Amino acid sequence: MEDADWKSRLREEAERIRLGKRLGKSAQINRLFDYLVERSLMGTATKEIEVAREVFGWSADSNAGLDATVRTHVHRLRKKLDELAAESDGDHLALPRGEYRLVLVPQEHDGGRGILFDRPGRSAASISIRGRHLFWIAAGLFGLALAGWLGWIAHAGYHPADRRAASAFWKPLTTSRFPTLMVMGDDYTFGEFNDHGAVARLIRDPAINTRQDLDREKLLVGGASKGFVDLDYHTLPEAMGPALTMVAPIVHAATGDPERPAVVGISRFPTEMLGRNNIVYVGLLGGLRLLAAPLFEGSRFSVSDDGDSILDRETKRRFESDWADPAEDRLLRHDYAYISSRPGPIGNWILVISGTRDPALKEAAQIVSSRAKLDQLARIAGNGPFEAVYEVRTYGPSNYTSRPIIVRPIPAGARVPGADPAKAQSRRQPSP
Repeated sequence: MEDADWKSRLREEAERIRLGKRLGKSAQINRLFDYLVERSLMGTATKEIEVAREVFGWSADSNAGLDATVRTHVHRLRKKLDELAAESDGDHLALPRGEYRLVLVPQEHDGGRGILFDRPGRSAASISIRGRHLFWIAAGLFGLALAGWLGWIAHAGYHPADRRAASAFWKPLTTSRFPTLMVMGDDYTFGEFNDHGAVARLIRDPAINTRQDLDREKLLVGGASKGFVDLDYHTLPEAMGPALTMVAPIVHAATGDPERPAVVGISRFPTEMLGRNNIVYVGLLGGLRLLAAPLFEGSRFSVSDDGDSILDRETKRRFESDWADPAEDRLLRHDYAYISSRPGPIGNWILVISGTRDPALKEAAQIVSSRAKLDQLARIAGNGPFEAVYEVRTYGPSNYTSRPIIVRPIPAGARVPGADPAKAQSRRQPSP
């Protein structure tokens, strides 16, 4: 296709979407769309860190590699464009998975997956790494640092008489017959080989959370994903470090285990673990994945696919985060924390310390590690199971204040569906 014709058709379709306000009211999604249109028309390959800085206001020394900001909004924009494509009888714009560019897809040749009219001779945007050795060194150091760090915080902050462990939120762990497993909301990242057999870029896709998901993707898509490769690589939200630092010592004290708490990432979490352990989930709401269905069945709340909003099913009120790590943007913004302590499927317990974005995750950890705030929760919810939503106000990159919006006791005896308690009366399986 002629270059001028390609540009003209892409520009026309983008303008049609803008004038029709088809992307909704989210300023961040619309800003991301405008930026990708501009870069796509220029034919310039775009990296994730560039999107983070130009669209979401990251400072020059920020590390986008451990934050979900860019990929979450790219995922949301891709879904919106897919929805518009389903309504269109003509050409439509698409955002290829794992890339930061817009392409024009002719409807009559879509075939369910789309033939992408891209500018000839231009490579896809990527998160580049300089050589295979650098990647493996970085991944190895990340794993070693996390393991050593968790051991240090558990033992350094551990006190067997920690009074926080006797609060209504944590107390179920002190009396449960099940071992306790901490589950981190990590992100699965896979690679793509170039023509020379080297890993040329790393890809994070909210729809691909495990190596099994990647295998299914390769089977479904075929040639379009033949270069994808599992690297056994996992990353964490930026707030995970502070959150685990606050939470791990209390879990240690509540369980009375002389060893450090057992920890696993959600991307490595087999469903059978739910029926063998108490679960303490620490992470973003969008990272719940396997725990989302059992946790929110019977809940007053539901969570959007991208984890950016919480819906109150009773009042139909939606709490949507508008935070995007505005390191240089000194504005008051909203984020939302979700905290829950409730029975699991077989008499075990599931504790959730989470948020829509990083500020809320950090705030949730502060709430459940503060004796004063734990006492406040108990006064509102009582001493039984409960779930709570907090509004977190941020100013620039820092948390400003927080307040409980909804604190809801869960009726005693209510359990998350999924298993027969009678089958587990005498069973106590070790943690993995």
